Amino acid sequence: MKKVKLKFVPESNLFYTLSGAFVTVTSAFALAHYVTRRECGRSASSAELMMGLAGIGVGTFLLCEPDRRARKRVVVEELFDEKEADLTGRRIREVLGKNAEQPEESVPRRRPIEVDEETSIEDFQNFN
Repeated sequence: MKKVKLKFVPESNLFYTLSGAFVTVTSAFALAHYVTRRECGRSASSAELMMGLAGIGVGTFLLCEPDRRARKRVVVEELFDEKEADLTGRRIREVLGKNAEQPEESVPRRRPIEVDEETSIEDFQNFN
């Protein structure tokens, strides 16, 4: 899936931090205004309450977005380097009863068949 980059959304951490702070502070003022109007006995719109709560959520998301992007870009380090892989291979050969100093020999998958003048094709047809 191709990732589409929008030209009007900058990739700057400063953009996310400033916009998140602005939205959060503005929403906090909207919530404070709602609470003061309710305490004074004036009519307060529930839409103001809902917009304030939604703004707090969006502001928090925008403030956390640079950290989320940074965690996403973390490069996974190699689990084994060449030295550790060689040491692990030696330990496995020791456990399996093979000499750890000698490299592992390739084992033929089938046993060799001696061929002489009397060998025919029928000798190989039923061979498993």
